[in-house]
Amino acid sequence: MTYFELKSLRKKIDTQKLKVQEVREEAYKTTPPVSGTQGSGATPDKLGAKVCRIDEEETKQKALEVELEQAFCKIPDQHIRIAITCKLKYGWSWNKIAMAIGGNN
Repeated sequence: MTYFELKSLRKKIDTQKLKVQEVREEAYKTTPPVSGTQGSGATPDKLGAKVCRIDEEETKQKALEVELEQAFCKIPDQHIRIAITCKLKYGWSWNKIAMAIGGNN
């Protein structure tokens, strides 16, 4: 995989994380009210469907993360692998990566 393909995969993961968060927020809105309080009055089936959707979206996210990790492992050069991993997994700047690797640039 090229750097740009890895970067695209990272963006898919970030998008998937947002989708998981949106589904969770949607589920919280449909949570049945506690006795004596006002709420949405959602049925358990509706809530169960939301929980299943959260699980599906989290599974998709984990699959993308595994794919990215496997792609990192396939990078043959150790220094390049570390640099790409730090950039795409941890969001480090290129300058920070250079200093951590010892580039003295």
